Amino acid sequence: MVEKKRLEIVLPDWDDDEEEKAPEWFKTTIKASQVKSDRGTVTHAGFLKVALFRLRDGIVAIKNACPHAGAPLSGGSCRGELVSCPRHGWAFNLRTGACLTRPIFELRRYPVKIKDGIVWVAV
Repeated sequence: MVEKKRLEIVLPDWDDDEEEKAPEWFKTTIKASQVKSDRGTVTHAGFLKVALFRLRDGIVAIKNACPHAGAPLSGGSCRGELVSCPRHGWAFNLRTGACLTRPIFELRRYPVKIKDGIVWVAV
């Protein structure tokens, strides 16, 4: 007679109440005065390439890649709170991250602070 062994699967214990890890702040090499309102400025936050844009009330940071096809959004045209992808022309709201062309897509945005005139980005 063949002995049957029971297979036991152990799943990780997921804690739904576990708080998200706090973002880590990275000092960039960009002075706040270098960030323009009509185009993106590329920098790094850790190993992540981000694009900085100046809005009326401050600076925003986004992942420097269109969520649709990966084109560098820093190279897109910027007007007010909108940036257009240089590859396909899709428009994104820099403040909210919303894609106006295809609402299922959204920009990845990051917190920004200015300290001693230098831009810091949290990822």
